[in-house]
Amino acid sequence: MRTATGLGTGLLLATVVTSVACGGHSLYVRPGVDPRCATCAASPAQLDTRVLLIGDAGELDPGNPALDLLGDLAAGAPSRSVAVFLGDNVYPRGLPGAGEEAPDERVTAEQILQLQVAAAGRAGIPAVFVAGNHDWDKSGPRGLERMQAQEAFLAEATAAEAVLHPSAGCPGPVVLDLGERVRLIAVDSEWLLREDHPKLTDCTWGAPGEQNPLPSSDAEGFYAALAEAVQGAGGRRVLLATHHPLKTRGSHGGYFTAKEFIFPLTLFKSWLYLPIPFVYPPLRYWVVRSDQDLYGSRNREMVSRIEEILAAAPAAAIAAAGHEHTLQVFDDPELPIWYLVSGSAAKLEPTGKSDDTIFKHAAPGIMAVDFFADGRVSVRVVEVSATGSKQVFALWLDE
Repeated sequence: MRTATGLGTGLLLATVVTSVACGGHSLYVRPGVDPRCATCAASPAQLDTRVLLIGDAGELDPGNPALDLLGDLAAGAPSRSVAVFLGDNVYPRGLPGAGEEAPDERVTAEQILQLQVAAAGRAGIPAVFVAGNHDWDKSGPRGLERMQAQEAFLAEATAAEAVLHPSAGCPGPVVLDLGERVRLIAVDSEWLLREDHPKLTDCTWGAPGEQNPLPSSDAEGFYAALAEAVQGAGGRRVLLATHHPLKTRGSHGGYFTAKEFIFPLTLFKSWLYLPIPFVYPPLRYWVVRSDQDLYGSRNREMVSRIEEILAAAPAAAIAAAGHEHTLQVFDDPELPIWYLVSGSAAKLEPTGKSDDTIFKHAAPGIMAVDFFADGRVSVRVVEVSATGSKQVFALWLDE
């Protein structure tokens, strides 16, 4: 088993230098990779299924152009397209339950969710929502109640077919076989990172309507079910959808720019340039070690276990996530896994790179994964700006 790690001591300190060289918001494509790939977009005749990955869209922005990309990318094949919202669907702390005394917060949260549902409705496609840490009351004590409220809201939505997978308070895996070529597996990674595991005894796994009890009433039961779901994919490619990435070079992976080393409070307030040099990044890595970051102990365990399972898939698996407010594509020299991070629908943060980085950019946009009828798979990165939308990167996800 390969153990997932965060940054080592030398690499953490080196980020001060590399952030200047790489540019935290700059676009990077691995040398030798042609980012254009004109044949990577499947025509309607070639397409089996198109999965649109959009993460961290939970801001109240009625004019958010990233949401409009759903319609642009589904055009021509809406019946074979699906949107997957990769968590943090409602900032800052999810959707308050009906019993909470937070009417204004609830109204705003409902408006945020409705924007996302409506975008899928305009595109004419169904929408799958997975949970993020902010949806779970920002990993807080009201997390289960707020997830239950979000699940109920989505179930009652009329603008589009929208559903929360897995069900509130359960880890999954939920198995969705789409078309003939893809097995989409939805997992609540925040559930795996929590100390408490609410509703575990009520949780099931599998395809909606055909779900089975988890093999045991602890996290081991989830991992056993995930392994079975992956191994049962047969000739389908596995696309795992979680909120927390298995690989990232953003702040959750230990990357910080020179500005953040010197003015760390700008991470929380963009205007707060109070110099506190060389305190926050080392404190976050060596002392706090939040499980929201790759170097947290529960996060390391989760990544290691899931990678081990995905590496045994019948064909090279794809792990898609949000959480990091960037667009990133990785491979792995040791594992047959492709890693996609699509979390820049509403927020942006700087991103570094490493040897396994194929593409990275801190820009608003989403990803389209095309599963061709002949078995090929591609990913495309489409970004938006004041001048419109543009495909900035595409790649065949070969086995």
